Amino acid sequence: QTFSKSSPSLLRLRAHLSDGSVWRSQGLMGINMARMGMAQAMSSENDQMKELGFDPAGFMQVMELYFKVGETLVRGMGNLQIDIGSNGAALFLEEQLYGVEGSDLAGWLKGGEWTGGLAPLLQHTQASDVLKMAMAIGKSETIVQGYSQLIEASMKMQGVEGVEGLQELFTNVAMEFFPMRTGGAVSLNPDNSSLEWLFAYDFNGKSIDQLYPLLSNVVEAFKESGMVGPEKMYSAMDWKAASEQYAGVNIDRMTMELNENSPLLKMPGQKEMLEFMYGGLKVTQDYAVLKDRYVGGSPAKLRHYIDEIQKGEVNTEALEGLQPDEATCLYMSANLGEIISKVVTMVAMANKNNEDPGLDAVLKVLSAQKGDMQVKINLKDGLRSITSLPVRTLGSLFFLGVTSQSQLQ
Repeated sequence: QTFSKSSPSLLRLRAHLSDGSVWRSQGLMGINMARMGMAQAMSSENDQMKELGFDPAGFMQVMELYFKVGETLVRGMGNLQIDIGSNGAALFLEEQLYGVEGSDLAGWLKGGEWTGGLAPLLQHTQASDVLKMAMAIGKSETIVQGYSQLIEASMKMQGVEGVEGLQELFTNVAMEFFPMRTGGAVSLNPDNSSLEWLFAYDFNGKSIDQLYPLLSNVVEAFKESGMVGPEKMYSAMDWKAASEQYAGVNIDRMTMELNENSPLLKMPGQKEMLEFMYGGLKVTQDYAVLKDRYVGGSPAKLRHYIDEIQKGEVNTEALEGLQPDEATCLYMSANLGEIISKVVTMVAMANKNNEDPGLDAVLKVLSAQKGDMQVKINLKDGLRSITSLPVRTLGSLFFLGVTSQSQLQ
């Protein structure tokens, strides 16, 4: 049975790869060719990458992590089944993947006690939120190493200096914080000028008091690494526990302020995007312990949530559509129309085309579409993912692709 009784599978694809499958060897060969091609491209475009604020060596480090994930997938994939279905209003895509017994992939897909428990972390979300998301993160050696390596390589890719010595810190953070669960939402503030966000955290029974020293150490390590100061990535960074009180609740605060010449702002459109997201180049994140859970978010949205709790008005209704369950490690529900409309607007602003009436008409059509794209990924001795995408949103995206290209040139 796939999806639901009202949404039968219209198309089913099945594949089984034996140990000596030619497809497996061809897949590994393709990854190696992509790796060599990427290295050659980085070598020939080294100066151009640096002009755009990217460090080629760091970029290759990031890509190498993805190549290794691809190799693990190709080497370990045993059975794959894909179903496509529709109930008229939405298109569904379901994927089931099982690893070869004893392979690294089979270990990745095993799941465990750290999955599930995501629904309570989404109870503070609202229908007006453009993005709702929750995830559970385990604590295997692979996850911890992958996390620390990806963070370090991503920062190096963006030209951030002094990150080589931070990998041990990132690893220690992962060892202390994982396994963990987090869930929350992102919304547009009333005048659509910036984003508001709120996420709840579950540290698998650990008290936030145990983690405070590590949070302070992270900020100090960033400062000591040379990433904060004149001509650096950040002009200021600070973490302060119990910085103020709101309605009797202690508020912790982290602030990060980007320099005008930060490596993060060299790519075209990056500055405009960050200014839209945070209302400027200063990022302020507030945290508080609410209902025995650590919650962090933008100052306005966190205070609104505190007001809701004290008035007893917290949303506890079940989510519409796909529901996270006890095997779910990732859940997402996104208003694609609204999100893409805002991203395209930012691109148009960067290209000085934000007053084009043709583009404005396209974006109004896209923003008017209701219904969220939803994704749920479960791990339990294999991977099972379900994606639901509203048919009307698909039509609007096609309309945008056909009509807006000339407007953005």
